[in-house]
Amino acid sequence: MTRINPRKFAKFAYSWHSRSKPAGLSSDFEKTIHGTGFLAPPFNRYRPHGKGNAMKHILPLAASMLFLILSACISADLSTAQMTSAIQTLTATVLPPTVTPTPDPDESAIVLLLNSGLEKNADPLSQTVDARYQVIDASFPSDLSNNASTFVIEVRCECINGVCCTAERTFVVFVQALQTVAEKVARQIPLTVTNMQVSCRDHTAPLGAILVSWDDMADYLNGEINGFQLGGRTIKLGP
Repeated sequence: MTRINPRKFAKFAYSWHSRSKPAGLSSDFEKTIHGTGFLAPPFNRYRPHGKGNAMKHILPLAASMLFLILSACISADLSTAQMTSAIQTLTATVLPPTVTPTPDPDESAIVLLLNSGLEKNADPLSQTVDARYQVIDASFPSDLSNNASTFVIEVRCECINGVCCTAERTFVVFVQALQTVAEKVARQIPLTVTNMQVSCRDHTAPLGAILVSWDDMADYLNGEINGFQLGGRTIKLGP
């Protein structure tokens, strides 16, 4: 029986790992497409900007080193195809799946999802004596750098009796609805988004808007901050 030469295997493992990455990608771009992502459990679930991905670069190397040690102890001939398959299996085992947000969000789907959240949270008593709410639009307007930096939601409030609609109350109702469909909505959020703006109107009359950073909103949805903290970080914009 022939022993595997550890040095040859290490050289093979390194060349395989190099070929597995698209050629010409910078380290910064590689971090972007292989980052933890906004759905990586448990704390970046709704955040499009992951908080670090060093472990993802360490784990493949650890898997290769482990396989190298085990192979050096086995008296058998492994073909190139067998070694490639073994490394792929080990790498797939140690790396968790990453879901990346779409660069081209479906605004229509977002509106339907948010309205389904409002429907799930609908209170018949509130709808009878207070007001009804409906999401009528969702958009990602471009900033000066032509990036979609703000997630804008238009919400209509229909007061049952008199005047009862406010931007603050509408924002609270909207956030409660967002909590029920957050994961599905988060899949549509572009990586460039940094703020969320809930614009409110009483039927057609504008009531103003509530602005909050998307990172704070994600932290609230993940349970990292509470309602007191989120409320203190909102900004009221005039009608």
